[in-house]
Amino acid sequence: MHWYVEALRKYAVFRGRARRKEYWVFFLVNTLVFVGIGFLSAFVSASGDVRTGEAVLWVLLIPFTLFILIPHLAVCVRRLHDLNLSGFWIILFIATPVVVDQVGFYLFPGSDAVPVLSLSISAAWLVVAALPGTKGENRFGPDPLGEQSGGVFGGAGPLDGKRSGQIGSQRFTVGRSEEADLKLDVFDDTVSGIHAELRVDEDGSVKLIDRNSTNGLFVFDGNNWRNVLRCELSRDTRVRLGGVEVSGRQLLEGR
Repeated sequence: MHWYVEALRKYAVFRGRARRKEYWVFFLVNTLVFVGIGFLSAFVSASGDVRTGEAVLWVLLIPFTLFILIPHLAVCVRRLHDLNLSGFWIILFIATPVVVDQVGFYLFPGSDAVPVLSLSISAAWLVVAALPGTKGENRFGPDPLGEQSGGVFGGAGPLDGKRSGQIGSQRFTVGRSEEADLKLDVFDDTVSGIHAELRVDEDGSVKLIDRNSTNGLFVFDGNNWRNVLRCELSRDTRVRLGGVEVSGRQLLEGR
C-alpha cells in the first residue's frame, strides 16, 4: 500500500516523474475498490432490495471517483513524464474515447466498430503506462528509480569508498537545498531544504536525525512506516524523507 499512499500524498503534483510501480499500484487498488462497490451493490440488489442496491452503488461510487480523480490524473501525467512525454498526451487518451463514443453514436448507430475503437485507444494507454521510463535524468526530472549517475544525490556520499572506521566523527546535512551536504535531486515539496542530518560517530555507527523537517522522517520496520526523530542507519535501512523513499545505501554512498 506504500505506493498507493505515495500517489495520494502527491494529490495534485503534476510535475516530476512516476515509476511504473507507483502508477500500477494506484490503478489496480482503485480498480479493486470499484469492483468491490459493484459487488456490494449487486449483493444488496440480489437480496430483493434493488432500490437500496442502486443507492449503495451511487453513494459510494460518486464520492470515491471524485476523491481519486485529481491524484489519478496527476500520476498519469507523471508517468508520461517518466517516458519523457508531455503530460498533455493524457488528454488524447482520455478525451479521444469519449469523442469517439459520442460521434460514433450519432454517425454510426449500432456499429460494433465504435466501441472496439474506443476500447483500443484505452488499451493503448495501458500499454504506454507499462513502458519503462527513460534511464537517467530527463527534461522532467531525475530518474525515480535512482539509477542515473550520482543517483538522487549530486555526488559521493560520506562512506563512498571508505571503511567506517576511517571516517571519524562527522556530520552531513541532507535535503533539497543547495546548502545541504547531500543534496537530493528530486522535485518533491515534501522534502525540506535541510531535512535531516547524517551523523557518523567515531565508533563507525551512523545515525540519521530529523532536523525539524516539515513532513517528518520515517523508517520502515518491516511492516509499517514509523515516524521517528532519529534512527540507526545501515545499507539495508529503508527511510523516507517526507514523501521520498531513500535507501540506507543511497544515503551512505550518495547514489
